[in-house]
Amino acid sequence: MFGLLSVSEPVQPKQQELLSTLSPAVRYSCLHWSTHFLDAAKLDSRDVQHMLSATEPALSNFCTTKLLQWLEVLAVEKQLGQLIETCTNLVKLMDSVSDLQKVSVCTFIHFQAATHHINKQENILAGALSNSEHSNHSHTPSEVSSQSIARDLFYDVARLAGRFHPALDFNPLHVYQSALTFTPHDTKLYQLYHSFAGGKVTASPDLTWGPLVSSMFGHTGEVHSVAYNHDGSLIASGSVDKT
Repeated sequence: MFGLLSVSEPVQPKQQELLSTLSPAVRYSCLHWSTHFLDAAKLDSRDVQHMLSATEPALSNFCTTKLLQWLEVLAVEKQLGQLIETCTNLVKLMDSVSDLQKVSVCTFIHFQAATHHINKQENILAGALSNSEHSNHSHTPSEVSSQSIARDLFYDVARLAGRFHPALDFNPLHVYQSALTFTPHDTKLYQLYHSFAGGKVTASPDLTWGPLVSSMFGHTGEVHSVAYNHDGSLIASGSVDKT
């Protein structure tokens, strides 16, 4: 989207020039939409299901049409760390809502069974069914399915950004030339966007994400020790290269 022609050209010297091609509104939206979205969910955690239902059309459209452009912008902005954290938090939010929906369904099934055994009067059972339909009106199967797809796409983007961070940081065209090409083929991200990939892996491509999240570089010798702080946000390593 920035008009770059080669993946071999570092983007850093042209960063401000490239970002100037974006309108202030688009740049602000790319940087902050997810923060506002997550903050809104924190304001009233009891109403997260309704918020996701109300924003489902826009969120689904964004995930299925604009996700890679968003990744490009944050790569040029040098905010891939923010993207990974944001996508991880969005996945957690959607998983929590999915768990609540499962609990609601199970609760109603048990309630319906108890009602049937305690009192077989049709008006009581009909009332229970009517209440269930009303309470679940804003969560149709299609909406739940769309939210599940969005959840999987955010997960895939976080994994992609973690695995290919150095290449994306160097030049955002690697979104298509490298990262998307080597994205596991059974992921929602590859299935939806593979036509934009700059190449194709035909010999035993990965099908799903493996345990390796990302690789870190810096030492020139063997690493003999690694330590983490209490919340996992900092890593210290010691190497034979004396760094």
